[in-house]
Amino acid sequence: MANPKLIIDTNLLLLLIIGSLDDGVHIRKSKRLNSYTLDDYDLLVSFINKYKIYITPYLATETSNLIDFYGELKERAMLLAREFFKQFEEIDTTITKDSASKEFVYFGLADASLVRLVKGYRVLTNDMRLYSVLCSSSTTNAYPFIELSQK
Repeated sequence: MANPKLIIDTNLLLLLIIGSLDDGVHIRKSKRLNSYTLDDYDLLVSFINKYKIYITPYLATETSNLIDFYGELKERAMLLAREFFKQFEEIDTTITKDSASKEFVYFGLADASLVRLVKGYRVLTNDMRLYSVLCSSSTTNAYPFIELSQK
């Protein structure tokens, strides 16, 4: 049986990339990841290993723009991001469709696309505001990371 299709939301993608550098020592150095730990990174890796990972250009853009390091560390993080992005399957997106939804006004382009895509892909997020909207589109395909970390 083929692996189920999973999309990882931006902050968790960032955690995956930064956590993969130097055994996760830089997670705490990122302002964007201050609520995450090395245990969260390990849990994320363990969870996503069961899936084929998909990505949109929006998520790749947001994630790469949120890497908040400088110099050699930023370069290494960007190179690692590129390697991850090459491993993931890219989903074709349509700006016209994704910006036409009511979710676009409240969540922006990347998250609005996730609301559309959750019907055909599982979506892992730690954004509880987005999670509730994802659930209104598909209760079975929306995954809250916080529940994984509480098990």
